[in-house]
Amino acid sequence: MPSSSILSEFTFTNLGPLTTTWTAPASCATVTDDVKIGYSSYIGQAIWDLSCQVKENSCVPTGTSEDPALVTGLSPTNFYQGAYFSPGLYCPSGWTTAGVASRNGTQTVTSSGDPFSVTSAVPTSFDVPLMNNPANILMQLLEPNETAIVCCPSSMTAGPFIGCYSTLPDYKISTACIDYVPSGDLQAVNQTFWYYGQTVVGKLYSLTGSVSLTDTQVVTFSPSQTSTLVAYSVLPFAAFIHKPADYPATATAAATSNAAVRMSSTKGSWDVMGILVVSILGMALGAAIVLPV
Repeated sequence: MPSSSILSEFTFTNLGPLTTTWTAPASCATVTDDVKIGYSSYIGQAIWDLSCQVKENSCVPTGTSEDPALVTGLSPTNFYQGAYFSPGLYCPSGWTTAGVASRNGTQTVTSSGDPFSVTSAVPTSFDVPLMNNPANILMQLLEPNETAIVCCPSSMTAGPFIGCYSTLPDYKISTACIDYVPSGDLQAVNQTFWYYGQTVVGKLYSLTGSVSLTDTQVVTFSPSQTSTLVAYSVLPFAAFIHKPADYPATATAAATSNAAVRMSSTKGSWDVMGILVVSILGMALGAAIVLPV
């Protein structure tokens, strides 16, 4: 894969090779620094961050890029960016493959797992504007015989709208933070585009300028509201892209058992990346587009 690719207004950065099994710090076994909030009736979808403060996450691999600017330029406040490791071969220690997407020599993409797949039929057209899913875009970037895989900690569930998550049933929720983009900074544009293997016609949100998610609002919940909410401990997907030739000819059994894809073409999920941007949904709220986090 190239050092950087741009498609559908998403910039995907190759953080460089990760050909050994990365191990997280011991503190990551219990850390819940990244807590998100959602409605309990929609498990696996989050709308609010617990805090408006953006934190660096030491519990996912960071890698090194041939161009250091590509790494330092990744901003968690910019939802039109993502990252992956290439060649990337193995899920981190204690993580498991959540999804796989592969492009064969005839250009066909096969996929499985969240969020490289959808559970309902893809329509050929739609009227409601969408925010394109970065995992869907990543599949389009695959070259012939390349495979993308995404991994999550084995103790977490993979969700296309949130990343890797586990619920925190006893978490006391009182306030949260929401990121939003003024509707004037986004425009719904008619497009014909590739969506999970189908060519569809519809409207996609497009940036009208350079947007950084710096507009935030702190929300205070009433007791009656908190009873409808659920908290999640969240980590981003770890995403890897590779070709069969990237694997060493004498890989050990222990290494291949954690291979980030020796699963032919079952599918993976999202990266966009080594730190994949989590699937973004656009929700209209007054004069703003609210971005579930």
